Amino acid sequence: MESNVSRWAEREQAVTSGRSDNEASARTGTNMHRKVVKGSPRSRQTHRRAMQEIALFATAALVLQCCMGRGNVAFAEGRLLQKANTFKDKFVKAFKGSYCINLASGTVHVGTNIQVYDCHNGEENFFSYTEAGEFRPKKASTMCLEVSPDADSKHNVYLATCNANSMNQKWDFLSNGLVMSRQKFSDQPKGTCMQVEKKGAASNVDGGNCDSSSIFQQFSVDGFQPTASMPKTDVAAPASSPAPAPAPAPAPVPVKKAAAPPPKPKAESNIDFQQRLKDREGFHKVKTANGCFCKTSWEAGSSLFEYPNNCGDPDSLRGYSWCLTEEEPKCKGVDGHHHWDRCTPIPKKPVAGTTKTAANCGK
Repeated sequence: MESNVSRWAEREQAVTSGRSDNEASARTGTNMHRKVVKGSPRSRQTHRRAMQEIALFATAALVLQCCMGRGNVAFAEGRLLQKANTFKDKFVKAFKGSYCINLASGTVHVGTNIQVYDCHNGEENFFSYTEAGEFRPKKASTMCLEVSPDADSKHNVYLATCNANSMNQKWDFLSNGLVMSRQKFSDQPKGTCMQVEKKGAASNVDGGNCDSSSIFQQFSVDGFQPTASMPKTDVAAPASSPAPAPAPAPAPVPVKKAAAPPPKPKAESNIDFQQRLKDREGFHKVKTANGCFCKTSWEAGSSLFEYPNNCGDPDSLRGYSWCLTEEEPKCKGVDGHHHWDRCTPIPKKPVAGTTKTAANCGK
């Protein structure tokens, strides 16, 4: 009996050290195996129990080896960021496919505004989503969608040169349709999510306080499986060394009565919501003389005009300021044309550190 026990111990050591079952059998001898199997029912039961314990011990050792200090996760600002599922050169649809995310005027440069427009096969409508959580346009694969930290600009979304260390360029595409920035802004406690200002072609895209019930924050990509749920928060990094011994229990502390929770803010009424949307309609817009709106970005010859400097007179050809307008049925520009109209430029802010003289000059 002692001989059998020692051989089983040696076999267990062979299995856990990585040797194959054939090597272990050769070392312990097959005669012992035959003797145990041909023995009494109790011997056969002991054999099966020993084999089960060895298999369980070997499995636990492999799991422990794989998990210690390993894992495909990164940590940023207390959030656990899993590798994102990806797609390449696809439409990012808004309003259930009525519109697609689009590069304003189809231009590619730092600061190009992001809007929604009718879905078409132009390259300015196609984007890729990387494992790092970046949106990259097909027209410029080295540029990424970035959210502005400036609350005064409604956290506008625009094109910028990709920076692997910038959380303003990292987004989580969630299964509930939200596209959530990994950057945290104090004025948006629920997180900053990509949103469209209003339903319509050429509507601006910016960052709003996350609201899964808002149709203005719902996006989809055909054939793409987003992240399963909201990103985890307040997760500690996995330890790579044994845990320290538990500290002695502290002395009991008197239980303080919990403070009453603050009252919930009053829900926004539908009237207030519609008024808020109406107040934002003019954002990033320059209204023309005949009730049209200048395009956010447009070109004339070698000149590029972008908001807030999207009203001017290229090469002083006309003798007055004008702009290309957004094509809308109600827009009637100069001589009844709806594609251009007179406009008044937005006054430029004086450069910091300059003063005005009596002759209205800066010095």
